[in-house]
Amino acid sequence: MPDPNDPSPLTPAQFLIGRSLVAAPNEDLSDLIKRLSQHFWKRWQRDYIAELQQRQKWRFNKGQLVERMMVLIRNDQALPTN
Repeated sequence: MPDPNDPSPLTPAQFLIGRSLVAAPNEDLSDLIKRLSQHFWKRWQRDYIAELQQRQKWRFNKGQLVERMMVLIRNDQALPTN
């Protein structure tokens, strides 16, 4: 029950989350922190570390297509053949 003699001000956080933002959380957040940490490192490895390797294949222009040039056309919807 709230104490009417409590001098702490009423803040928007008390309406939104039911407690002051400076109050210590009463939930155990160790599982959440562990999942967030694992998610961060997976994203770091996938998105950042992979970008550090320079791929020569895409860095240089190979020239323009000209008539009678042999090209490979790929269709992702086509079934693989044996």
